Amino acid sequence: AGFLRAYASDSWQAYNRTATTTNPTGQGDYMPVAAQQLVTSTDYETIEITLPQASGKTAIGRGAVPAKAVALEIVTVPAGVALHVQTSYVRTTGKPLTDASYPRPRQPNSWVLPITRNVVTDFISPSGGPLFLSYSGATAGQKVKLKIKGVVKYAHFDLNDGQAALNDAMAALQRQDYGWATFKFRGGELQQTIATGLKTFKAGMPVGQLRTPQDLITNRIEGILMDTNHMANGYNDMAMPARVSALCASFGWDCSGSTHNKPGVQHFVSWLPACGSGCSGQPIDSDNWTMDIGWGWPHELGHNTVQRWMSVVIDGKGCSTECDNNTLSSAHVLRRYSVLGEDASGGNTGHADLYKMIEDSRATLLIGEPLRADMQARLWGGPEQRPMLAMYFQLAFLYTKAHHGLAQPTADTTIEFLTLLSKGGRLVANTPDADWAAAAPKYGMSRYASKSISNHELLYVLSSRILGQDMRNVFFMYGVPLSQTALDSVADLGGALAPLQFYALAAGKANQLSTGQWLALQAAPTPPPAYPF
Repeated sequence: AGFLRAYASDSWQAYNRTATTTNPTGQGDYMPVAAQQLVTSTDYETIEITLPQASGKTAIGRGAVPAKAVALEIVTVPAGVALHVQTSYVRTTGKPLTDASYPRPRQPNSWVLPITRNVVTDFISPSGGPLFLSYSGATAGQKVKLKIKGVVKYAHFDLNDGQAALNDAMAALQRQDYGWATFKFRGGELQQTIATGLKTFKAGMPVGQLRTPQDLITNRIEGILMDTNHMANGYNDMAMPARVSALCASFGWDCSGSTHNKPGVQHFVSWLPACGSGCSGQPIDSDNWTMDIGWGWPHELGHNTVQRWMSVVIDGKGCSTECDNNTLSSAHVLRRYSVLGEDASGGNTGHADLYKMIEDSRATLLIGEPLRADMQARLWGGPEQRPMLAMYFQLAFLYTKAHHGLAQPTADTTIEFLTLLSKGGRLVANTPDADWAAAAPKYGMSRYASKSISNHELLYVLSSRILGQDMRNVFFMYGVPLSQTALDSVADLGGALAPLQFYALAAGKANQLSTGQWLALQAAPTPPPAYPF
């Protein structure tokens, strides 16, 4: 009977009223019982909220307390913008029919409730939660002003709010009396259970110390997680390096147009995942991961932003979902070590594994097409993604040598190559069919009657265009089949054949580029030089 009463009350709720009841023992891991004793505001305050894109959801920075009424009024809103309010932005909630107990409400987050001009909007939730503004019909950067009362300040971190607000948020984080912490940062927002939020600030710190919001958000979440993804994907919110800009100009590529605009705001939630322990989508969610810069978050964010050239599938096998996005995770750990000196996940990109495949393939004494097919089966036909990822970065290392003359690659110059591939791939995809014949030579695709091209050939022609060399022998060494159309298109560029070179890195050191050394290979059947690590 108790279960049925709880299930029924969690199934039929109305939020547009001023009174409701709540479970006096709290809402489990959604909201602690201590939240019910928090004192809510009795006077209106005016809050200005910037709308970061045309439509979406953004944290208001105030929280609803279980069973305590909230009142909202619109002060100013741009014409044509529709506003709604809701608690939380989660896509997975409790499942009391299958959970071992009833650890949280079935539907703790509210649905959206419209906020109407010139009318006080009454809102109440039996479970409470951080308030989010749901909006549409906006232009990025527009602002709205709301009057709001009946709410609390909780652990909400937005560096635009000033130091006093951040100090209040840190105090609320450590009190642990409200269920959630929220973060706003460039390109994203985060909602975490309060215990996980505290762990996020503790991660990597000596016992008893917390990171500052500036360090966590600016240096780590923005500076490593978001920036690396946007650099590798060639989005416009990242300044183009001088060499990238110069190459784009020499190719006749429009590398700064709207085609390269960054994606919409990415939302992250640490509570309940929709699949596995972490899932991409909107929001990206996890099983209470701390918001740090390990492999998991860039992996899930990568699913949302993976570029076509990263997905190499040959005869139905290769680097596809769960591998292609790890190109972005690999770039992430490169910059993490380069910028912060933190060694993590250096074994997830397998340069030594890739070289061993080349050695084993050469040892068969095959030549010509049988040798290439053997390498294709080893590299692209197997289950191991680490050497596939290494192949992409070996191409990038060649770029650092060709265009920067570096004896050893750096993280920044390596990622420049990924930037150019991403920009080139988008430009090809967005070229109107009517303009294709004139545009194709710019991308190394002069013999292609249309922009229809396999991903592995796209990688070949763009790599050759970017390096100024014909990469056919390099791609042959990696077992990639190339059509005559692709070979003739790159030959039309007039570049010399690229020599066979490999940047050797020890197993586990893929993120530490200064530890490697170049190897020069001869064409098959000559055995490759011994790997130095």
